[in-house]
Amino acid sequence: MNLKKSQLSENFIVNLIILGADKESILKVENDNSYRLNLENYAMMKIIRIYALLDAERRA
Repeated sequence: MNLKKSQLSENFIVNLIILGADKESILKVENDNSYRLNLENYAMMKIIRIYALLDAERRA
């Protein structure tokens, strides 16, 4: 699946909203790619935590 750069950016911002990022962080992502990398790492850590919690709940 080939996504255009604008689609990737849009998807990333939607994911930030789903993960509960604040408005200020989302605006920084739209304007600054270096900040975006930090938020991508943060978002991945959040996703990993969510999966770990779901897995722990499933095993309990």
